[in-house]
Amino acid sequence: MMRGLVVFILFLMASVSLHGCAGFVKQPACTGDRQECIGQSLDRAQAYAEDNRLAKAISEIQRARDRFPDAPVLREKFKQYESLRRQIIFDNELELLLERGRYLLAIRDNRENLFYARHDNYESRRRYREFEEAVEQTASRLFEKGQQAIRDREFGMAGRVLGLSNRLVSSTAARNLLAEIHFHRQDLRIESSRQEETRNEEKWSIMARDFNQAMENGNLPAAQKILAEMQAVKPGQVKDRRRRLENRIDKEVETLLERGRFLYTRGDLQKALKTWEQGLELKPDDPKLQQNIRRARTFLDNLDRWRN
Repeated sequence: MMRGLVVFILFLMASVSLHGCAGFVKQPACTGDRQECIGQSLDRAQAYAEDNRLAKAISEIQRARDRFPDAPVLREKFKQYESLRRQIIFDNELELLLERGRYLLAIRDNRENLFYARHDNYESRRRYREFEEAVEQTASRLFEKGQQAIRDREFGMAGRVLGLSNRLVSSTAARNLLAEIHFHRQDLRIESSRQEETRNEEKWSIMARDFNQAMENGNLPAAQKILAEMQAVKPGQVKDRRRRLENRIDKEVETLLERGRFLYTRGDLQKALKTWEQGLELKPDDPKLQQNIRRARTFLDNLDRWRN
């Protein structure tokens, strides 16, 4: 072992004698004037950034700032790279979170069916409890990301994130924020309507895009409101969209009805009630939803009286 260590040390010494110390020491400090040194640092940082090595770019600018702390260009460039780094991290985290949310949503029916078939099995109950916790944690994190997107005025992303969060776990807070996003987009559409008549097509385009986005995000209440606005602008051109929306609402209501029944059977009356109320927002005249909601509220009222 000692012999091997000696050989390694001799190898290092030979490398230094042949190639110098470039691989073992830091790059020498700039010996030019102030502007030349700053320019060299900026160029190196730009090269790192273009190579998607933001950490190296930030480090390069920070070294220059340590030497020239009063240089505004270094301060601004540091802010720019740091902001870009944070945005990349946020976007990557968000995409992973969205993928997880979509996955949990896709497998939820299967997990619930397995639980219902074996609900008296301890292992089955444990696995489903873990699944529910994963759903709630993911929905909560998506809600936080949606709030941040609203603060950053990224309303398209906010709608996408909050829509998924609300589909995972029905949330009044999420739906309120989705309504806020809708009102923001509505303001844009109203502003557009105040323009010249020649901009009517642009307004229609905004509404059509918002409608498609709301449908894609599963934000059906917003899609209903947008369709009503489109009806006012071009009454004869919403028939296909109306049929598409009604079919989607029917499917969503049926899903919510079944999910509410599942929760009711499990004894989760509050969750069942919230699920049915969410369906009633989409289809206020649905008799099955109305009947189930009355039954759940009556049961909960009776429970409260018994407890008191």
